[in-house]
Amino acid sequence: MPRPPDPPSPAAPSAPSGLRPAVAAALALACSGAFAAEPSAADLAALPIERLLDLEVSTASRFRQDAREAPSAVRVITAGQIRDHGWRTLGEALASLPGLFASYDRNYAYLGARGFLRPGDFGSRFLLLVDGVRNNDPIYDQANVGTDFALDMDLVERIEYVPGPGSSVYGSSAFFGVVNVMTRDAGDYRDPELRLEHGSDGHRGIALRGGWQDARGRELLLAASAFASDGRDLYFPEFDAPAGNDGVAVGNDDDSAHRLLLKASSGEFAFTLLHASRSKGIPTASYAQRFNDPRPYTRDARSQATLAWHREPGEGLALSGHLTAGRFAYDGLYVYDGEDGGDLLNVDLSRARWAGGGIQAVSTAIAGHTLVVGADARWDQRLRQFNVDVDPFWSYADDSRSAHRYGLFVEDQIAVGDRLLVNAGLRYDVESEGVRRLSPRLALIWRPTERDTFKAIAGEAFRTPNAYERYYGIAAGELEDGEGEGIQRANPGLGSERIRTGELAYVRHLDAHTRLQASAYRYRSRDLVTQVTDPDNGQLVFENTDSVQVTGAELGIERSWLGGASLRASWEWTNLDVDASEDAVMAAPQRMAKLQLAVPLFDGAMRAGLDGRYLSSRDGLYGPVAGHWLSSLTLRWPRLTPRTALSAGVYNLFDRRYADPAGPAFLQNAIEQDGRRFLLQLDTRF
Repeated sequence: MPRPPDPPSPAAPSAPSGLRPAVAAALALACSGAFAAEPSAADLAALPIERLLDLEVSTASRFRQDAREAPSAVRVITAGQIRDHGWRTLGEALASLPGLFASYDRNYAYLGARGFLRPGDFGSRFLLLVDGVRNNDPIYDQANVGTDFALDMDLVERIEYVPGPGSSVYGSSAFFGVVNVMTRDAGDYRDPELRLEHGSDGHRGIALRGGWQDARGRELLLAASAFASDGRDLYFPEFDAPAGNDGVAVGNDDDSAHRLLLKASSGEFAFTLLHASRSKGIPTASYAQRFNDPRPYTRDARSQATLAWHREPGEGLALSGHLTAGRFAYDGLYVYDGEDGGDLLNVDLSRARWAGGGIQAVSTAIAGHTLVVGADARWDQRLRQFNVDVDPFWSYADDSRSAHRYGLFVEDQIAVGDRLLVNAGLRYDVESEGVRRLSPRLALIWRPTERDTFKAIAGEAFRTPNAYERYYGIAAGELEDGEGEGIQRANPGLGSERIRTGELAYVRHLDAHTRLQASAYRYRSRDLVTQVTDPDNGQLVFENTDSVQVTGAELGIERSWLGGASLRASWEWTNLDVDASEDAVMAAPQRMAKLQLAVPLFDGAMRAGLDGRYLSSRDGLYGPVAGHWLSSLTLRWPRLTPRTALSAGVYNLFDRRYADPAGPAFLQNAIEQDGRRFLLQLDTRF
């Protein structure tokens, strides 16, 4: 791609501060009688502590365990929370958790964590799993969390987020954390369901789901959905000139997708097929394109099939494995002004095909030990990247190759008496280009009382540079110095990123329905991959240049009432010490605060969900980007009629003006985000 223009002088739009409207709305809901079902102290005392707030999790250690015993400050988002707050994308749901936030450049959404997000990052420092199977694509290693995510959010049963390095269990990409999205089962849709959507900006959507079960335990779930949105007309002051339509991009923000999920299971075997395709218009004129041209777009398509197997041949032993295969395709069309004043069309393509699998054994045969041993592998049979100008023809990138990765891991959770657990894990990874990595993790989990849990966690992780970072662009030596300014240059010798983390976590159950969770952490990452400009020839190239040290703390509280109300609130603080190149910027807030409140109204005939979030200011490439508060409100009638449910969501409730930092491909310092939006969803069961 041509090099982006020089940075502009205008700063990002400011955003009004203050949460007073959101707090007032929360108090109004809280005072509406939703808590009338509060039980007596005797009732609470009779309930076990874990009744409402503790769940079993499986992502942290690759076997099911009490969340309090997991070697991580693991967080869980349930299907009920997704419905209560109307979260439409995976990124919106994850950004409700302590330490996480999302950024959107009007093309893709990106996930940041604990003080770290680079403008233009592709989210490759998170490992995304669907039902325990890797979902990052092989070209960009991207964890898709926007409308390009492969699943409709209504099909999500729960989300487990494991913060911190996860390479000791999962290998590369589990750098800042692991996200495991677990899908719903056929039993949830024994009656077929039709969903219709209508919302702001010309949004319309449809979904159809149906499930089947028999007495022998065989199940089948089939779900399909599609949506389209016209998007908004957007004003960008950087293009405010008559030739740029006075800075207004008209009709360029469209977004559409269709998705398919098929799940089948019988006995020990389960089969899953995922397919998703998403197309997005580009209103921002990124990569120095012509502004306000309706033709530029990106399109991503993914298909992945997985056959899983689980068996327990004897007491104290569980065996499981899976085989998976998939395809990924990306297409981009970019439009520029040609030298003769006409159109210059640029086509950017990526294609990938892969297969892989894994197997593991979990044994509790030795008293006091839970031992996990396993291996997994992936073969990238085709990794193709291609970028050309159409007329006149010019090739900027043309690379085709294959790759492989495999890993062996072992983990032992040891009970030392009744109150102390020691969890130790080690993984050895081998990848293409000679990568060899050992990744350890050690956790001490102490429960001095039934209500208190202390965790001390230390670990290391790595991220192998993806095919885009290593091989996209002109090969070194193909152009003479001084030629090809702005053209991206490949760097096959790029090395792996590394991170070392220490964390202290404390969980306190104040009573049977209230949990307090606090964490303090410190990590140091080095050899970070950064896109820089070669001063000798102006070419863009990825290099290992930066190191970042972050110290931070998180504090959260969760409360549930037997009447169906729930509260979740958190506060986060981070401090960065960055040893970075001039090209590197951390577009991450140093302070965040979040509040989610859900209450039943009118004897449960309606549910109301309030979501409030604060992000402090962030750094953009050309200047600071103002902090902001955001609130949303969702009203849901779960039984509008015996077989019909209705949901109404208002997002950015108080119509705040705010922006997210832009990446190096943009002329803008920050990208304007949406104002107030509405969405209606009608569900009918047959």
